[in-house]
Amino acid sequence: MDWGFWGIFWGCYILAFAIAMLIVAYALGWRSMCKERLCTAHTTGTVVRYSNVRYNGVRLPVVQYTADGQTYHTVGPRFKAGVVVYTTTPWAGGEAAQTSNLTTREDLPDVLVRKQRRSSFGNSRAELSKTSLHELYPVGSQANVCYDPDKPKRAYVERYVAPPAIFSFWIPFIGGILAAVGGIICLVSAFI
Repeated sequence: MDWGFWGIFWGCYILAFAIAMLIVAYALGWRSMCKERLCTAHTTGTVVRYSNVRYNGVRLPVVQYTADGQTYHTVGPRFKAGVVVYTTTPWAGGEAAQTSNLTTREDLPDVLVRKQRRSSFGNSRAELSKTSLHELYPVGSQANVCYDPDKPKRAYVERYVAPPAIFSFWIPFIGGILAAVGGIICLVSAFI
């Protein structure tokens, strides 16, 4: 086998992976780290429904807002994490209940904690009351939206919660740099 061909093949393959990692670092990390600084315009939006997708185990409000005569949608308020604590009672008479650490719109936690208690007999999941997120943001209610005046589609609801930079930016960025170095080494060794 000729190392020259395989060195070029693997060098190009690793460089393509490095470019993909750097794009991910930019798209997920860098843009999200700059989002709060860029979103300087404020408006009021309306909760039109709840998302079909769960974010950290929670369906979030979909807020419709208008900027520069165009209508946009954003999802939020978001949380850094969502924790669900299940408690199962071993008797049939235990009532299902659900509580969370949400209190008011002005005091939203970074980490949403929900506690659910159910009976081990039968499926009491259907008996759980709506989460207090539905109570804080009922469909039809108003919510504050901050958006980027240069790109109004970039927005957040109520307050901005950045994803952890270590996962969204630094790991893909450092991985991309290391892969680029490895790809260059493979290419150079193929020609030596």
